[in-house]
Amino acid sequence: MKKIYLFFLFILSATNFAFQSPNTNNVIAKNEVTEGGALQRLNQSTLQLIEKNQLLQAEKEATEALKLSKIENSVLGNAVALDNLGLIAQARFDYTNAMNYFVEALKLKQTAGDNRGVAISKNNIGKVFHLQSNENQALTNYDAALGLLTGKISDMQTSAETHYNIGDVFLSQKFYGKAIQEFDKALKIWSEDLQDFHKSASLAFFLGKINIDLKDNDGALNNFNASLNFHRMLNDEIGMANDFLYLSKVYNEQADTDLSIENANKALALYEKSQNVIGLAEVNCQLGSIYLKNKNTKLATAFFEKSGSLLRGVKFQPTVPLLFKNIADGYLQLGDFLKAYDYLSDYATSRDSLFNSEKSRALVDMTTKYESEFAVKDKNRQLAIFAKEKSEELFLRWLLVGFASLILIALWLTFKNYRIKKQDNEKLSALNGQIKVQNKVMAMQNDSLEQSNIELNEKNLTLDSLNSRLVEVISEKENAQNTNFSKDNYLVDVSARMGDSLTTIVKEASTLMADQPRKTQEQPIRNLQFATNTLLVLINDVLDFSNIEAGKVILKSHNFDTLNVFEEIKNDFKPKANVSFEMQFPQSQIY
Repeated sequence: MKKIYLFFLFILSATNFAFQSPNTNNVIAKNEVTEGGALQRLNQSTLQLIEKNQLLQAEKEATEALKLSKIENSVLGNAVALDNLGLIAQARFDYTNAMNYFVEALKLKQTAGDNRGVAISKNNIGKVFHLQSNENQALTNYDAALGLLTGKISDMQTSAETHYNIGDVFLSQKFYGKAIQEFDKALKIWSEDLQDFHKSASLAFFLGKINIDLKDNDGALNNFNASLNFHRMLNDEIGMANDFLYLSKVYNEQADTDLSIENANKALALYEKSQNVIGLAEVNCQLGSIYLKNKNTKLATAFFEKSGSLLRGVKFQPTVPLLFKNIADGYLQLGDFLKAYDYLSDYATSRDSLFNSEKSRALVDMTTKYESEFAVKDKNRQLAIFAKEKSEELFLRWLLVGFASLILIALWLTFKNYRIKKQDNEKLSALNGQIKVQNKVMAMQNDSLEQSNIELNEKNLTLDSLNSRLVEVISEKENAQNTNFSKDNYLVDVSARMGDSLTTIVKEASTLMADQPRKTQEQPIRNLQFATNTLLVLINDVLDFSNIEAGKVILKSHNFDTLNVFEEIKNDFKPKANVSFEMQFPQSQIY
């Protein structure tokens, strides 16, 4: 009897706690948000963790911020938490859930009338479309984001990022002119309005590399010098060294040996100061290329050997394979085929390591994506349960009180029932049966996992085969491009020679006409001039076609006598029997 009484007191205490603890917790949470800005701190901390790629911890804090925003009824805090969850999903290549989070955040911001927040969401949605190669939808969302932004300082960061994203879309479409225009707009905002020299330096350096790919050496020099100025303001020695290195490459391309060596030596000094081994290897390779171009084989060999020895002493990094290939190419030009073979072997080994690393990372990303999808679904289910429990909380409390006495009576009868032990045994047997079923299910799941591993290995073999085919296709494409280039050069050369000869004939015919020939000679000379001019126009059309392919067409306009042209045509194409050639020109239309 005493035990039952104590159990009754325990039930009442638990019921009382069920009434009091949720309200107490709510008060504490609200005080934290109101006084210390806990929600804002959580969202900021989440963003910092995402930037550091600490996604698991970021996801925990974003989920906590989402719960806290619902308790606080903070619409914008909720939207920011959803944006952060979207960024986490995007980093895991889980674009479906990323899009869902961003769209949900967009709706909340539109409801709150937060135009800058809506622009940020549009930017995020555009980025997801771009990552999925849906460029039209990406540009639509980016343009919508720009339309919502004003010239305020608070909007400039979002505006700069939007221009950068638009440039990235155009770059992927190979619209280089449009891409550079958008990048320049972003650079102007970051450098002049926001004075964010870190982003300015990074973008200027990126633009310089684009200029190199487009063979725009002047543009490359301007952008690398701008990047150098920004890095000097930041006192970033590695950044300055990279700028000097690329300035050296551009000057070497322009055959300005002195400036190329000067900038390479500046880069070398900064890399040595910071003990950047990869940078030292790259600048030594660059110096080898400079001296090789100037026929100084002794110094070229020394710098190539120095670069190679540095590379062989470091752990694998993504830039290593290309450097090995550049060194091998240098030795090939020097005629040292044994050295070239050795470095080509190093290139192949490092390239295979890079490929295997990228393949492993792709597998990890794919696994993370599916784990993320299941985790998000589970969290959504938990949040739904949390909301349901909150809405039914008051009802459950009163229900507990109403049934408390019935529960006690049932317990009293249960304790007095002599069959309690038998019922417990039956429950235990049922649980054992469930455990056996669960063991069978786990065994089936293990079999399924083994089958998935087999399929994954087959896909890896397919991927290796596709990569080999891709290498063959690239080689075929390069051969076709070289063939077209040779054909175009030949066509231009032949056309130019024919044009020179025909020009001489035109001049001689003009001289004959100027010498007052006999009347019987005038018409043949005119026919000769007309035929020669026709061939000359045809030759120029061939040259214009080559210029069209090269994108160097310049249109010109000039006046001509329409009547004389048709007279020459009439004289050249003499009508046959029963065929007449008539011309009628209104007097007002003769020029």
